[in-house]
Amino acid sequence: MPVDRDADEQAAETVRQLRALATPAGAAALSRAAELLAGGADAVSALTRLRAELGAELAGPAWGIARQREKARPAFGADADRLLFTGDTLQQAGRPALAGRRAARLLTTGVGSVADLGCAAGTDTVALARAGARVVAVDRDPVARELTRLNTAALGLTGVEVRDADVVDLVAGAADGRVAGCDAAVLDPARRAGGSRRLDPDRWSPPWSTVAALLDRVPVSVVKVAPGLDHDRVPAGIEAEWVSAGGSIAEALLWGPGRAATWRRATVVRDGAVHELTADADPG
Repeated sequence: MPVDRDADEQAAETVRQLRALATPAGAAALSRAAELLAGGADAVSALTRLRAELGAELAGPAWGIARQREKARPAFGADADRLLFTGDTLQQAGRPALAGRRAARLLTTGVGSVADLGCAAGTDTVALARAGARVVAVDRDPVARELTRLNTAALGLTGVEVRDADVVDLVAGAADGRVAGCDAAVLDPARRAGGSRRLDPDRWSPPWSTVAALLDRVPVSVVKVAPGLDHDRVPAGIEAEWVSAGGSIAEALLWGPGRAATWRRATVVRDGAVHELTADADPG
């Protein structure tokens, strides 16, 4: 398999910047960047001032993270000011309130450990750890792994192991209802590439074959999928749920047979209340 050295070097540089921002000097740079952003400074003037006050090494990364935190604040609340995001991982990150809801349902009946397969910035890992699970957070992307490490540490969460592993291989090796040594799993396949959506589930990362294998081999599991997924793709015995929040469809979920309670579920989350409509069979 060819090695993309440019991508590897870019990832290594991003990891270096993230680690620098996690230091006391980095925290001061982030605070100053947030002040300038809140004061309405444009990018050119803000970066000029940050370079003069803090140096060129921290100026650009701090300004970039400050902008991502501003975008994240409506969904993440006060946590946004402690978390680190890249543009791609923030775009992929689910809403924390919905992640907490998924974690609570997944962790019923004695589940103690969960594999977060494709952890991105760690949104699901955070929700699962806060709900009391031991979490194995998996991603091949070094930036995603570093974000998950730093974000869980920033929130004071323990019991999280971040692992470099291939999700396809882990699912292929799942046995006895467990994957990556865990009782349950969350999978959020990457559905974007190069800034555009991948509509074909066979081109997700990991692909649909891995999604289907996980639901078959690990009964206590949930997979986030595109809301427009063809209903014919949903395997027998799997509950498909569509969740609306803020007036729009926020996510679609496939619940493994160990958590499936119906055939289809439509859920509306509004003002802290949850309203559900279920169907046990196709009404035609």
